[in-house]
Amino acid sequence: MAPRTRRSTRRTKSNHGLHDEEMDNYEHQINQEATGTQPRIVKELQPQISQTAIIFGVSSLPWLVKPLYGFISDSFPLFGYRRRSYLVISGLLGALSWSLMATLVDSKYDVAFCILLGSLSVAFSDVVVDSMVVERARGESQSMSGSLQSLCWGSSAFGSIISSYFSGSLVGAYGVRFVFGLTALLPLITSAVAVLVREEPVLGLVTVQNLSPYSSNFLESSKNTITQLWTAVKQPNVGDAVLLKSLFNSRKAVAKGWVRSVDPNHDVGGKRLGLNWCEVQVSVPIEWEEDLIRPYSNLSTIGDAIGACIAWPRHLVTDDDDD
Repeated sequence: MAPRTRRSTRRTKSNHGLHDEEMDNYEHQINQEATGTQPRIVKELQPQISQTAIIFGVSSLPWLVKPLYGFISDSFPLFGYRRRSYLVISGLLGALSWSLMATLVDSKYDVAFCILLGSLSVAFSDVVVDSMVVERARGESQSMSGSLQSLCWGSSAFGSIISSYFSGSLVGAYGVRFVFGLTALLPLITSAVAVLVREEPVLGLVTVQNLSPYSSNFLESSKNTITQLWTAVKQPNVGDAVLLKSLFNSRKAVAKGWVRSVDPNHDVGGKRLGLNWCEVQVSVPIEWEEDLIRPYSNLSTIGDAIGACIAWPRHLVTDDDDD
């Protein structure tokens, strides 16, 4: 019985050896077939983990300076437009980056450069589209503003799902370079659609002299833009504890309160709140006899408005550091 057991064991090991060898051959064949479908860019590059991390890090750089793009598009209109021109340029830049990936790229540095261009294109166009959404939503109700944002995010999610679904099958069937070339068409669609954007033209074109950091136009435009950005950052939010400043002396606080609404269509004292105004509930009067800027009903002074909601200009509403 013992010899039979040894032969059986030896036969089993031999079968396992054949099975393992067959599996190795099969796996090798699969790898060869898969490698054969990969384009030259993948077979030649083979970046290390650290190099891959650097490439992805470079791709994220344009997203770190997004406020700069808003500053540029607001301060320097191209060909008479602040939004349309930059959308067209962003689309062309994205198409260029993907076209290079599909044709000429054959080194890790080229890949990093092209990815940087593509990321810059997406980040700049993202800022421009967000500014367009803000302009369209200005003066609209909160529900309409929310619908615009939902449309933007929904469209982005839909595009991500479609690209994720088809990219794998297209790469397997046609190769990576074909997919890169196909992707280059999408930014061109953005450029084409940007021409249809309704925008009021701005008088004058950007010249080299205007772009000079020493020109008066550049300094004045930069100063105005920075002031607007700082004012926007300082704007109160609903629920914030704030100080109300006097209309005649912006350094003098006249009351403390809480921001209840910044919706331009909100009704305060039978009147629409309007742009650049806040609805504030007065909690602590400081200057009791200070006249209300927009009195209503039997409320005419700060002292009369204790516990009531009043309209106050946003630039005269600041954070209450004590709270």
